[in-house]
Amino acid sequence: MASRLIKHISQWLPTLMCLSSGGAAGLTATIAARQAEAEVKLLERDAHPAGITAMNQGNVCAAGSAVQREASVEDNAERFYEDIIAKTRGTADPVMARLVAEASGATMNWL
Repeated sequence: MASRLIKHISQWLPTLMCLSSGGAAGLTATIAARQAEAEVKLLERDAHPAGITAMNQGNVCAAGSAVQREASVEDNAERFYEDIIAKTRGTADPVMARLVAEASGATMNWL
C-alpha cells in the first residue's frame, strides 16, 4: 500500500526525501520508495543509524503474519485493533489503529 502511494507521489516529485531516522521506519520507508522507483535521499542525524528500534530491542507488534501462521499462533487484525485501543485506554486514533492493525501482518511478511 505504501509503495503504491509513493509511486503515485513520485510521478510529481523528481526526488523524494525521507527526513526520518535511519532506524527501522526510515530504512523501511527508503526501501519501499526505491521499490516504487522513487529517487530517495535518507538523512540521518546520528553517527550510526539506530532509531527507536535500538531502544525497544527490535520488537514489532503485528497480527496475521506468515510467521504466526507457521507457529500456529491464532491472531488477527481485529484482536490487534482491540489491543491497541485497550492499551492506549481509548486515546489512539481509531482510524490509524485500524490501519496499523490491518496492514501489520502483510507488512511483517514484506519485511
